[in-house]
Amino acid sequence: MGYALNFNLIWRHFDKLWGGLLLS
Repeated sequence: MGYALNFNLIWRHFDKLWGGLLLS
């Protein structure tokens, strides 16, 4: 379960990163 949570956090961080790249 902890691993899944970690993956979710990383995925959200990735999403934010991509969003910033697309917006800039």
